[in-house]
Amino acid sequence: LIAACDCASVGDCSVALVWYSDWQMECCGEPFSVNDSVVWGLSEDLDVDWLDAVIGSDLAAQVTHQEDHHDQVENVVVRTGKVRSIRCVYCRYGPAPGGDKRMLYPVPGTAEIRPAKRVDGTEGIRGGDLEFNGYLVEFELEPI
Repeated sequence: LIAACDCASVGDCSVALVWYSDWQMECCGEPFSVNDSVVWGLSEDLDVDWLDAVIGSDLAAQVTHQEDHHDQVENVVVRTGKVRSIRCVYCRYGPAPGGDKRMLYPVPGTAEIRPAKRVDGTEGIRGGDLEFNGYLVEFELEPI
């Protein structure tokens, strides 16, 4: 695993660790593989609290960007790059302690992260008590 850079802006990175949400892929994302050259919209606007709960604070602190192609976040910059690695992220969900039993949240400490060579949006069809959340992608950015 190559450590992601500490970016002040998308333009300052050579390798970014990108969060690619499951719903982005399921809606209209294009399948991708390790070593593919892709064009993605990247933003540094991250939901750090949610990432902490899903993948843990150590790994969440390494995420530099999220992919967005639905105008859901601010400051999206379109960049071309090469996919260096893909990891599929799963975790368990449950009610918050003392909260409404009908509202489910990621259960901290339950992340299961599996490497992948190619993804296409069907990674969540597995069964069991783990829910698919998205991908952690090492993304080598082409120079601007």
